[in-house]
Amino acid sequence: MSKPGPRHTERRRYPRYPIRWPVAFEGDLLEGHGEVANISLLGCAIDCKTVLNEGRYLSLSMELPHEDMRLKIELAVVRWVSGNRSGIEFIKIAPKHQQRLQDVIRFLEMVPKS
Repeated sequence: MSKPGPRHTERRRYPRYPIRWPVAFEGDLLEGHGEVANISLLGCAIDCKTVLNEGRYLSLSMELPHEDMRLKIELAVVRWVSGNRSGIEFIKIAPKHQQRLQDVIRFLEMVPKS
């Protein structure tokens, strides 16, 4: 049986957009930082040196470029780990941050692909 990971994009419901944004995260007895590598309405992939385990619950705080407000994900879960990259599923987002995430995704949809 194949393990879910970055190569299994055909199962995603929403497209992911490549980005490089700083992110801080914390969970039970864990905190760290890294970079968001891609994002969608339902999740993201982050690169970090902190060891994350599948099934671990986290909260995330992302720095958005040219913005004062950070994008906060109240509750997320690590769905897969491959080296220093982890796939994160968003579970709970406050309404104002959910709206901000939707705005960011709409903007990213308009950015020409290189």
